[in-house]
Amino acid sequence: MSHSAGANLNDRGRDLIRAVRRYEFLLMGEVLSGWTDEELAALLPLRARFSTWIEDAGAHTSPRLTAGIGALRRGLRASAD
Repeated sequence: MSHSAGANLNDRGRDLIRAVRRYEFLLMGEVLSGWTDEELAALLPLRARFSTWIEDAGAHTSPRLTAGIGALRRGLRASAD
């Protein structure tokens, strides 16, 4: 399991992430059970591409992204006060 730079999770945090991922896969399996073979064949390559975006996320920087991260930080600080 990969983590974002600087993220230190304890055992409980890692267990929570594993549980959320398992739930996501259960839910996805339920949703996709009604899809045709053709629909699944079209989705799988796109899903593989999409699911690897986080591996390259650190390489993407832009003023819009930097501003969005700053706004998230300010919002978290405000809610913690």
